[in-house]
Formats: sequence, C-alpha cells, structure tokens
Amino acid sequence: MAVSLNNLAVLYDSLGRYSQAKENYLQALEILKELLGDKHPYIASTLNNLAGHYKEQRRYLEAEKKQIEAFAMRTSLYGDEHPDVARSLNNVATIDFSLGRYLQAERKYSEALELRKRLLGEEHPDVAQSLNHLATVLTVRNRPAEALSYRVQASYINDKLISRVFAFSSDSDRFALIEKLRGNFDLFLSLIYNHLLDSDSAKQQALDFVLKRKALTSTSLAAQNQALYSDRYPHLQDKFRQLGELNAQLVTLTFSASRIRDFTAYQQQLAKLEEQHNNLQKQLASEVPEIQLAEQLPNRYAVAEALPSHSILIEFVRFDFFDFQAVRAKGDQQWHPPRYLAFILPSEQPDAVQTIDLGEVEPIDNLIQVFHSQVSDSTKKTLGVAKRLVFT
Repeated sequence: MAVSLNNLAVLYDSLGRYSQAKENYLQALEILKELLGDKHPYIASTLNNLAGHYKEQRRYLEAEKKQIEAFAMRTSLYGDEHPDVARSLNNVATIDFSLGRYLQAERKYSEALELRKRLLGEEHPDVAQSLNHLATVLTVRNRPAEALSYRVQASYINDKLISRVFAFSSDSDRFALIEKLRGNFDLFLSLIYNHLLDSDSAKQQALDFVLKRKALTSTSLAAQNQALYSDRYPHLQDKFRQLGELNAQLVTLTFSASRIRDFTAYQQQLAKLEEQHNNLQKQLASEVPEIQLAEQLPNRYAVAEALPSHSILIEFVRFDFFDFQAVRAKGDQQWHPPRYLAFILPSEQPDAVQTIDLGEVEPIDNLIQVFHSQVSDSTKKTLGVAKRLVFT
C-alpha cells in the first residue's frame, strides 16, 4: 500500500498534480513508519522523493530538510560507502546549487563523484551524472576550461551507454534514453556558446562531440540492429544471441548497483562481462559490415579527410540555451529559447573549426517554412522569392 502510494505520488508529480503528490508522499511515509519503524530504505527513498517534490515547487528549505534527512538515514543504514549515499549527497548538492551556494555545491558534487568512482568504477552512468553536475557548478564559478574537461569525460561514458542501448533495444527505449540525456547535450553546447567560442580547442572538441553523438543516434546502429535480427547471417545467429545476452547483462548489472554489497566484486564482474562482450563483438565485426560501420564513429579528422578538396562541411546544431548565472531560488529563468549554432570544417584542415551563432530557432524555422511553401508551389515563379528569403 505504502509503495503504491509513493509510486502514485511520483506519477502525480510528473503530471503537475502537486497537491495530490504531496498528500500521497506524506501518507506513504506515515504507513511506512508504522510498519517498518523510523529507519528503513523505503522510508529514505520516500523522503528523497518528497524532497524532489519540494524542490520542483521551489520550496528549497523544505526540500533541503528532507534531503538531509534521507542522506542521514542512508548513511546510518549503509555506512559512508554506498551508491544511495552518493545519490543523496548529489541531491543535497543540487539544492545548494539552486540556492546559489556554489562553493558548498562544488564540494558535495566532488565528494559524490569520488565516491561513485570508488564504488562503481570510472565509466558508470552515475559517474557521468556527477561529472556533468560538477561541470555546471564550475562554469558558474568561472572555470569553463575545467568544466569542458568534465563534460567531455561524461560524454564518453554516455556515448558507451547509447551504443549499448541502441544496438539491442526497442525504439521506445532509445527515445527514452535520448530524452534523458538531452539536457546534457544542451548544457555542453551552452557552455561553448556562453564561454568558449574564442577557444579553438573547445570548438574542436564540441564538433567532435556533435559528430559522434549524431552518428550514435542515427542510421549506423539502426543498420546493425536490423542485421542482427534479419536472416542475412543465419550462421551467426547463435553469436548474435550471445552478444545480445551479454549486452543485456551489462546494462542490467550497471543499473543494479544499489543492491550490491561487495563493490570490488561488482567492478570485477562488470569488467569480465565487458571483456567478453568486446571480444565477441570484435569477432562478429570481421564478418558483419554493419557492425564495422557502427564501430567507426566519425570525428573531425575523419570528416576533414573525407571531404572533397576545397570544400567545407557546415554542421547545423539546435540546442536549448542555459544561463549558468541564473539562480533558480531567486526566480531567475535558467532555460531560454533554443538557438542554432553552425560548425564549419574545411577539407583537410581538422583544426580549423569555426562556429557561427545563427540566433534563436523560431524566426529561422519560420523563414524555412515560408521558403519551403514558396519553392513547392508549382503555380508560382518562386526563384526570386526564394533568393529574397535567403539573402535578406
């Protein structure tokens, strides 16, 4: 009953029915305490959810109180070294950030990052989350170069996760993952736009990030997925099935860390599964072109070399613009209308990346729609109109 109330409260929160969400959280807490006493993992989880509810309502002091209570309970239950303790510490840091307490937020984010690395390994998605959070607070504290380094590290971890999920999952699972990671994509490009457009190195890393993420989420992995489940390679079906099982085990084990007690054994098991997966994938890649294609992710060096002589690539990127200096607790607007950036890469010059800020998306998209309607109207002479739309 209490678990159902908590889950229903989470649903109400997602639907914006906040008064009903709060009522269900409080009822769940009351029932859990009656059944389980004052200290139990379910109670800590419900406190954590209630803190998140208050945070979304901008009731930060109430959120902080509940989050600290959840953190203390988890520390008492598990000791200092546990993923749920790191999660609570990360959540307390997020409240500090929302209140503009950047020094405290940086310290707690750093502690959560180191704890997650020790327990889960260097390439766990929770480590990527901590790296991205720390990058955000470092940007606010005017350390954009450090922030970029953390975002690049996080993107490497998330790219591996995308590769795994896209290779064997359903379209709905892929979409859910991309939606979950979309904010980090926007924050990466907001960092470049806000602070690093004058840095050649930053622009180069940003283009590599965009090209790789685009390749991961486009047709190459879809082609691999189709090849694995088609009848084009009947003699490899057993190996495809084995690869899928290893992939599923890796994903499941990665996200089951909260139930683990021996984290040394956990990391060893992950490393063993990863080695088996990579070895089998390497064997299959020698026989399946689609797997080779999926493994050959582009960067600016490969693209610049592949471009015809004296040509350029223009890569248009849309991102939601984040204002790192905005303080949520003061009512400042953090997210602003989406913008377009254009990355320009000349052939044979991988280090000559340039960027152009094209401005907000809406007026550009409106012009594009007008242009499309004009050029697709067979009853009109549209070339002159199109020229005026493009060049005015």
